[in-house]
Amino acid sequence: CFLKMTIRKMIWKILKIIIYLVLIIIAAFRFGLIVGKNKDKTINKYKKYYMLAMSWMDLAENGFVLDKYFERNGFKHIAVYGGRDMGRHLIKQLKGTEIMVDYMIDRTIYLDQFETIPVYQPDDKLPVVDAVIVTPIWDYSKIREEVSRQLSCPIISLEDVVMGGLNA
Repeated sequence: CFLKMTIRKMIWKILKIIIYLVLIIIAAFRFGLIVGKNKDKTINKYKKYYMLAMSWMDLAENGFVLDKYFERNGFKHIAVYGGRDMGRHLIKQLKGTEIMVDYMIDRTIYLDQFETIPVYQPDDKLPVVDAVIVTPIWDYSKIREEVSRQLSCPIISLEDVVMGGLNA
């Protein structure tokens, strides 16, 4: 009887180990699928940013500054959506021009980087501007929809600004 109980306990332990291993394998497989899908999305996102940066550099090398795009379209007061790299570069390039960056919109407040430019979060009451330039181009449609609930001005992708400069 003792031997039967010991064998049953061992079989139960082995079954538990097998069940745990199967669950771990299933979880790892599902995680791999999720990471694989996100990996492709991330790669495409950065490819798009790379192509935008190369086009922007082509413009700069040929003497075209993005303020010309805004002047040509009658946008004197703009807001920049996105405080990461592209947003910072856009703000720096417009500094000292006739184009005023009245404020930034971002989900994160960047107190140390933009001490002279107010930063609003997307759900804050946004002041009226001539246009909003969206620098996270990979998420442009969603951001345009979100901002257009508050503002009736043009909401333009940075990609469209750069392409407008290339086609000028």
